[in-house]
Amino acid sequence: MRPLRLKTKTVTFLMTLGQATATTPDALLAAVIPRAVELAALFDNSVLAAVRKQAVAAGRAAAAAAPVAAPAPAPAPESAWYPKLAAPVVANAATKKERTTTFGTILEALIKGRQVLEDNGYRSPSCIIASTAHFTDLSQWAGIRPATEALLTGHIVNSLIRASQLDRVDVSGTGTSFMIMLGRQQAIAQGAAATASPGEEPVDLAISVPPSLEVVGENANGLIELAVRMSFATRVKDARGVVVFHT
Repeated sequence: MRPLRLKTKTVTFLMTLGQATATTPDALLAAVIPRAVELAALFDNSVLAAVRKQAVAAGRAAAAAAPVAAPAPAPAPESAWYPKLAAPVVANAATKKERTTTFGTILEALIKGRQVLEDNGYRSPSCIIASTAHFTDLSQWAGIRPATEALLTGHIVNSLIRASQLDRVDVSGTGTSFMIMLGRQQAIAQGAAATASPGEEPVDLAISVPPSLEVVGENANGLIELAVRMSFATRVKDARGVVVFHT
């Protein structure tokens, strides 16, 4: 196997000596917390880009290989990992145009994605990381209740997360929103992935430097330069365990 290349993400900031050495950590925490959020966004963008990369590439290759002349070409096997699930069209007061992505079409698409994962051995409850548009799809109201619980139960998902990093991603000049369905071989509860054994899962993380605070040193202006940083590698060990829906 080729060695993994670690990625280091760093967000630097400046403080005065008085702020950095104050008897209470209030000033330091006030500076660190928003930078930690920025670091988390950089981390999410890097990880999600790596996770979706192989499915997107396979889907685009399958689309390019499909015969243009055929009226309704059958999708190539690779495209099963890159299915289309359109973003919602909300009813407009002027045109009376109704939502086109309905409860039934969403459920059918998600079950087909689940089928791909199960047929490749990932039969435990899945995790979904959704763009804002797809998260809105999953939050439709059916009668007097939101349909989210029914949709997740229908295709066996026990973790749902929204990520802005999947909104309108530039793919060959086109803004595409993504939703990632991760297969699992073991049951992992919402928010409990860090405590699970990573060995059997198709995607996991190798952490070299956990999120931490670094003192870089004093600069020429007498300010203290600090940084929040982490170093990691995203391991996609089996691309068959990742289904990427796209608009």
